[in-house]
Amino acid sequence: MRKAQRTTLLIVLMAWTFVLLCGGIACGEPAKIRVGVFQNAPIIFQDKLGAPEGLYIDLLNAIAASEEWELVYVLDSWGEILRRTTRGQLDLIPSIAYTQKRAADLDFSKEKVLTMWGQVYANENESIQTFLDLGGKRVAILFEGINGINFKKKCAEFGISCTFVEKQSYDEIMTAVEAGEVEAGVLNNVKGYTLEKRYEVIRTPIIFDPFSILFAATKGKSEILNTIDSYLIKWKKDKDSEYYKAVDHWIKGGASDTDGIPHLDFVTFTILILMGSVLLFYFVERRKRKK
Repeated sequence: MRKAQRTTLLIVLMAWTFVLLCGGIACGEPAKIRVGVFQNAPIIFQDKLGAPEGLYIDLLNAIAASEEWELVYVLDSWGEILRRTTRGQLDLIPSIAYTQKRAADLDFSKEKVLTMWGQVYANENESIQTFLDLGGKRVAILFEGINGINFKKKCAEFGISCTFVEKQSYDEIMTAVEAGEVEAGVLNNVKGYTLEKRYEVIRTPIIFDPFSILFAATKGKSEILNTIDSYLIKWKKDKDSEYYKAVDHWIKGGASDTDGIPHLDFVTFTILILMGSVLLFYFVERRKRKK
């Protein structure tokens, strides 16, 4: 009897060891990773045939081919992608900026893919040149988008009162601006430069808050991010790598580059942002004194 019990115990222990060691990957099965896709061309988007495309997709596909990952792409709005990943219904979000609030529910990669910034667009009948011109205006922002978050902070910082109208996509923002539903809209610079050719809107001089775009994963999936970081670090050292091929294909000559700032180095761009903030603070204080 004791011998039978020992044999049973041994079998159970061996089975558990097998499960722990294999984990579905060591035994030859590819890791299945559910990736959120939203419309943010050329960074990430779904084309007319329903296929995922963009800079992040090229990078992920190259890593997956090497790591034998099985990528399952899931299309949804940005807000839903964020919500579903925080709940563990998706594993990975491409093209996301870090915030402390998001970090409570998500793990983030460390190696940036690009640097972008906020860009304000206006209806053709509006004369909007500075943040002060936005006082009392209706401004469309992306629901849960980093540029909208930063824009709200900037307005609060300088006491500028706007009516914020949340939209589910960048196309909805541009449509609202063009139609006059709102006087202005906030996008990232890359998406803005892509869409401005299709809408009768004005790109204003108002730019703000450069930020890095990263990957994020649901809590407990940090090994995915560590692997992605290792590839990005390696690729950035090689001008002929998959990283530079993807950047050249999707971004070259456009609104961003590997250093994040087209035609300007990062330090110069940051100085311009700071100068703009100082001038805005000066004009706000001057207006307050006049009152």
